[in-house]
Amino acid sequence: MGRREGNERTQRRRRSVSVLIVVFFILSPFLLLGLMLWTPLSKYAPKELRLLTRHLQHVPISKLRACRCDSEVEVIFERPDGLRIAGSLYGGKGNAERPGILLLHGNTPLGRKLGFYEVLATLLSKRGAVVLSFDFTGFGESDDPFLGSAKGLWENGRDVEAAIDYLLRLQNIDPARISIIGHSRGAIFGFEVGIRRPEIKNLIAIGPPRRVTERMQDPSDRDYFWEREIQTRAQIYKKSFPPSFTKALWLEGFLDSDMEKHIAYFSQTHHKPLLLIDGERESAKDRAYLKNYYDKIEEPKSYLTIQNSDHYGNTWELGGFDLYDQGVMSDTADGILKWMNAMSEV
Repeated sequence: MGRREGNERTQRRRRSVSVLIVVFFILSPFLLLGLMLWTPLSKYAPKELRLLTRHLQHVPISKLRACRCDSEVEVIFERPDGLRIAGSLYGGKGNAERPGILLLHGNTPLGRKLGFYEVLATLLSKRGAVVLSFDFTGFGESDDPFLGSAKGLWENGRDVEAAIDYLLRLQNIDPARISIIGHSRGAIFGFEVGIRRPEIKNLIAIGPPRRVTERMQDPSDRDYFWEREIQTRAQIYKKSFPPSFTKALWLEGFLDSDMEKHIAYFSQTHHKPLLLIDGERESAKDRAYLKNYYDKIEEPKSYLTIQNSDHYGNTWELGGFDLYDQGVMSDTADGILKWMNAMSEV
């Protein structure tokens, strides 16, 4: 073998080794991640990575999307008692009249900034709606509700009233097409106010509180939800409830939020159109309850189950981004707007 041939062979080996080194450094983070997440070492992985892995068990990679789903305008409006409410307006630009939607969040310290609400509001606005998403007093960036009332959290209906009044002042809202979407706890106040306010044409409840009275019979459930309220308040306002807001008063309000109290209204003919939505991956008991509720009430009504969806539409937050399942969230937004359009033609 000549010297030239030997040098070429050596160079090829060096290039091969170099390629292997590059490939190793490219793949090693993913190999390490896999080792940490799919082995007993997973308990030592960062919380965000464990959360990502849990979601990816149900969300196909081809459907995974990420966005900074920021609103077009951040707004502040007030209740009649002066408490300030922080809101986000999506699709509010332009003069053409569009359907108006109030989006009411559930029991989360993040309020309107939770990924599910940001993604849903963005998708609805891109499909032609104006969406006002806001923080209830006691959540997110809105005022402490106990500055205005001893009942505090259970006066969130007043927030919805103020939000309706704000939405009606916008020039590009079609007053004949205003709907409320309430998710989880937010659905209760959507029912409470939407039923009595004539400006609200449609009611949509996504994963509303179900089996409330049944669950409050269980002391462990009562303790869980009460502690959750305490932790939420501490996280947002860095203080506890005032002494006047006792566990008994909280429980009284919680029981009063039962969907059952509205069944008499929805059992009448000519009630406002109601769309009930659940996720395929929500608990079997909750889904059975909602379907039974639907069967007991009168038209106009519709029921939509979002395939492969959990309670939050397969969304979560990671590193300042909203990650979501495009299939699930598109089905949710499309299903809502298709139903709203159908109701406007009735």
